Amino acid sequence: MASPAPSSSPVPPRWVLLDRVALVLAEDADAEVPRDATSSLPAPPRVARFTFPAELHPDPAAPDAQPYVLAADTDAGLLLNLARGPLTGFDLALCPQTASSLVLLRGFVPHVAAGQRDAQSTARSVVRIPDRPAPRVSCLKSLGLVSNPGTDGADYIVADLRVDPGIHYANLSFFRSGAAAWAEKKLARPEMPGRTCLHWGWNSDDVVSQGGKLWWIDLKRGLMSCNPFEEHPVLHLDELPETISEDYQFKSDRIVEADRCIRMSRDRLRFVELTRAVSDSAGETLIVTWTLVSSGVDGLSWWKNRSVTSLQQIWSSPEYKSSKLPEAIPVLASISPTNPDHIFFFVDHYLFLADVLEGKLVGFVVHELALLPPPHPPVSWRYVVAWELPRSLITRGIELSVVQQ
Repeated sequence: MASPAPSSSPVPPRWVLLDRVALVLAEDADAEVPRDATSSLPAPPRVARFTFPAELHPDPAAPDAQPYVLAADTDAGLLLNLARGPLTGFDLALCPQTASSLVLLRGFVPHVAAGQRDAQSTARSVVRIPDRPAPRVSCLKSLGLVSNPGTDGADYIVADLRVDPGIHYANLSFFRSGAAAWAEKKLARPEMPGRTCLHWGWNSDDVVSQGGKLWWIDLKRGLMSCNPFEEHPVLHLDELPETISEDYQFKSDRIVEADRCIRMSRDRLRFVELTRAVSDSAGETLIVTWTLVSSGVDGLSWWKNRSVTSLQQIWSSPEYKSSKLPEAIPVLASISPTNPDHIFFFVDHYLFLADVLEGKLVGFVVHELALLPPPHPPVSWRYVVAWELPRSLITRGIELSVVQQ
């Protein structure tokens, strides 16, 4: 176990952009004690990355090259997907049912690492989630992690929602801390205005969590949410807002993840979109941000526009001009959990941060993400996780390490 960090240790940020893909360290037969899973915690826009020792893998003799972070919860920990070699876990096209396991890294505490410029940390336990008997494997598109408020992460749920076309019910599969196995519940599908549940499809692109709830996101349709801790969870549907009528929108040939992203920021759901009309130039592409507002009484919710900024405004700022970054349509990378006006983008080999309310560049770095060999999935927000650090890591300087239990 790592010793507490002295007061002179680097002070970590309140949150980090974590590279979703971890680096596996080869098994060390001479190691006297199990090695830790570690990561520095640099301030954004720099990216943090795990190193994961092979001996912590369920199959140490044949770990996959790229285990990845499925989900992050401030209190519950980090949920990792570990495949078995020669498969590559993050390559979602090659993920058969029996090829992967789930582990939860928990109990992060400060750790001293000599000569490190960034804060570092250690997690005190690795919890293995039981294998799930399911007809298909879950991945980062449909699997979420959420902790029960007020339990400091001791009570948590890992859950997957399957919504099949033409069926009145959605299937919620979940594992709750302390249970011996996964369980399932059938939930009534919510109504969509103008359609019956038998006549609209759902394709989960992502899952976010907050306040004991999970939101499954279809970037072309909306969000379905529920509180999985309830005895009888009720699904709620929020359709996405429309900035430009579909009839007049420019139809991009990019993946939807490039132009749309939904994240939590200041405890509210934020939706950011890159969009333009058919007649608009690239510079007239709009960066539009929305906030999901709830009445808190009758369960009603609606989207409230927060800001509209053009790319040209960002490009024309003195900060962007002096950076020499290309004036090209970027790809969405993330939304700051602490400032909803701070949006992260990828462009070429760079990761940059813009304040869309001020219309200016805040900072940029050359990204060093762990990419698959070509042709790898297009770079987007899928490659990074905005992780709000637990209190144990932000009180003083810290390396992220995990000791197996």
